[in-house]
Amino acid sequence: MNKNIKIIIISLILIALSAVAVFFFFFNKTDSPAIADDDSVFFPINEAGRIDLGDDFRRTQDGGATTFDNVELPALRQITRAPVAGMTIFTNELAVEETDLVVEENLEIDLIRYIEKATGHIYEIGANSVVPTRISNTTIPKIHEAIWLNENNLIIRYLDEQIIKTFSAELVAIADASTEKELQGVFLRDNLKEIIKFGKKLFYLMEMENFSTGILSDWDGENQTEIFSSPLKEWLLSEIDDKQIAFSSKTSELSSGFLFIFNSQTDKFEELLTEKLNLSALVASNSNVLYSENSGIKPVLFLYDKQSGISAELGFVSFPEKCVWSEDNLSIYCAVPRGILSKSSLDEWRKGKISFTDDIWKIDVATLATTLLISPTEELGVALDIIKPMVNSAENYLVFINKKDYSLWGLRLSPLR
Repeated sequence: MNKNIKIIIISLILIALSAVAVFFFFFNKTDSPAIADDDSVFFPINEAGRIDLGDDFRRTQDGGATTFDNVELPALRQITRAPVAGMTIFTNELAVEETDLVVEENLEIDLIRYIEKATGHIYEIGANSVVPTRISNTTIPKIHEAIWLNENNLIIRYLDEQIIKTFSAELVAIADASTEKELQGVFLRDNLKEIIKFGKKLFYLMEMENFSTGILSDWDGENQTEIFSSPLKEWLLSEIDDKQIAFSSKTSELSSGFLFIFNSQTDKFEELLTEKLNLSALVASNSNVLYSENSGIKPVLFLYDKQSGISAELGFVSFPEKCVWSEDNLSIYCAVPRGILSKSSLDEWRKGKISFTDDIWKIDVATLATTLLISPTEELGVALDIIKPMVNSAENYLVFINKKDYSLWGLRLSPLR
């Protein structure tokens, strides 16, 4: 066989192989299941890493989110892989009709809404669901924090060339869209240091040259009223109810702090705690206080009863930033760091110099009894540094953020409704 014939044969073989490759690439592709267009869709994990749904399940729609019947989700699960800036959990009531039986009932489900840090896209997922639904694709990049006012209104905060921007946003339904909503709103003043929900209003601090002033306004920034002025600037704020705000002075391991309650109707301050070294506090709606202070060489966690004026030391060490009161003020849920803490631990943690590995505990306020709910490292082999815990009104589901990567997690406390 001469050289030319060999070249012709090799060319024909290459052409045939190319034709086969083109056929399989364009005409024999297997369709992939549709998922959201980012990596926020993340099935909950268990000891094996991912849930194996298997063949024996039924797919249903749960308020726009997909659920899987006959699949038992783990008590503790990771909801997102993407970092989130804030979340809320609320109860949604769905009307269910059985036309054949002429039966009507209301089905209550717990829904979690969250906003991604990187994009500002908002998603919704049922507490017993595994696939989220994107309800807004309005893009607001590099969000620092989001404060949810209710399920449809939130405050979005981010930096723009070292200017703190605060955007008061509302989810507005789009015509001819079943679940998609548009994020609309207005910008509030620049460089607001602290802002909180205060009843059906907003309360925020503005720093002047020699003092700070507190402004009460509608959610859109209208109807502004100055209700507070102080020569001090470094305050941490939290809502107690629609009449009272907790003011806590910012502290460090070397400075003492104070905790006050400000009544907006009487314009008076009431001192709750004073001269607590490295004070950190979480005030309940009945004005009882969970707080930590440095005592000797380590932080100590206390529960202060406002009626009796007595502080009781609790049996473990944590920080109020890792805790949440139940709606009825009878329980507290806390992430408790494993290992030994020092008097500098809170400052170093706030600055991001150290990270904790937490277990989750429950405190009975009446008896001070503590119960270990779960140890993520023992159950799943994951280390969680928990912040922004939030419990639903039925007190059967806890959501929180892992400070290590700002992923969103959920813990089932008891059977869901």
